[in-house]
Amino acid sequence: MLVALVFFLWVIYLLALVVYRLWLSPLAKFPGPKLAAATLWYETYYDAFCWGQYTFEIAKMHEKYGKLSQTLNWVILMSIGPIVRISPNELHINDPDYYEVLYSRESPRNKYEYFTKQFSVTRSMVATVDHYHHRLLRSNMNPYFSMARVRKQEPLIQALVDKLYERLREYKGTGSPVVLQHAFTCFTTDVVSDYTMGVGFHYLDEPDFIPDWSDTIGGSAKSGVYIKAFPWLGLVFTAMPPWLLSRVYHGMGLVFQFQQRCQNIVQSIMEEQNSQGHENVKSKFSQPTFFHDVLNSDLPPEEKSPERLAQEVQVVIGAGAETTGKMLTWTTYYLLENPEKLNRLREELNRFDPNRTATLIDLEKMPYLTCVMLEGLRYGRLPFMKTKLTD
Repeated sequence: MLVALVFFLWVIYLLALVVYRLWLSPLAKFPGPKLAAATLWYETYYDAFCWGQYTFEIAKMHEKYGKLSQTLNWVILMSIGPIVRISPNELHINDPDYYEVLYSRESPRNKYEYFTKQFSVTRSMVATVDHYHHRLLRSNMNPYFSMARVRKQEPLIQALVDKLYERLREYKGTGSPVVLQHAFTCFTTDVVSDYTMGVGFHYLDEPDFIPDWSDTIGGSAKSGVYIKAFPWLGLVFTAMPPWLLSRVYHGMGLVFQFQQRCQNIVQSIMEEQNSQGHENVKSKFSQPTFFHDVLNSDLPPEEKSPERLAQEVQVVIGAGAETTGKMLTWTTYYLLENPEKLNRLREELNRFDPNRTATLIDLEKMPYLTCVMLEGLRYGRLPFMKTKLTD
């Protein structure tokens, strides 16, 4: 009887929730699929089981319900044509004029908590929900990613570019294929890790470009849609012993090594600070690291814990390596698919003096190179769409 009562109450609750979402919610007046308005399972289906297709499904919603608004010619529908309801708690706005309103710097907004659940690094900035807490953490990272700071790393980046070039030359004439995404991901990981931690991972030295690393950090983004829908999965993964998780998914061994390396460096810097004082903190490093900046900042003590700092740098390295590596891969692909664009880029680059290495300032003055980079960023986010590089 008790089980039957609980089940009955649960059914009543679900029905009441659906009624509220479809007819009583403040979002009920906006057009969109009723199933999307009733349950988050609609989004989960397209993202988790259709491999990230919800973005394109939203585009179809705008096309469908925007046309419906014009057909019915109702004033209220005409006013909300660019807006569709994509979940019980979300609206999607397809109106460039609304961009400055939605992303206004004067109107603080918290992050969508359902979205942040997909990140297993719960104490990092990317998973911080509160606007002011996020702003506090972000303010201490801004100087580290300033253009002036990045320019100082030009020799480091150039050395890694040269190493990548030599590694790819080794394949010339061998008839052996090379997976560029693996090579580019090793390159970007070495750049970001050396810049962030003062100690590079030296992945470019590996003979096979470590396919597991590229697959693992790329898979982390894909697994996030499952963890977002089923948060208990994150708890299960966290509770599993590292040796067992590594056996289930081989690439996780590299992740655990990566996490341990971050923790060791944080601990080493904290010990230096405690024993020698701030003036000698950087003696073992070629340049100030991300950890030095945060530990010497005015953040509260709880924000300087080894656990939080390790999570923060994991996000910086993982996100910087995966996204940039993929962008370079897709840019290369589209250039090879469009020889006329590749030839035009070569013509511009051939203007450089062949007897000296071009600097970052020189490259920034190349308009067509800049356009190729911007197009690569744009098209790198659209891997599922069949496209041609534009002029």
